[in-house]
Amino acid sequence: VVNRLRKEYVYSTLLNYW
Repeated sequence: VVNRLRKEYVYSTLLNYW
């Protein structure tokens, strides 16, 4: 469960960063 949340968080950060 934590892994999934982390993945989503990384994706959100990447989208915001780009």
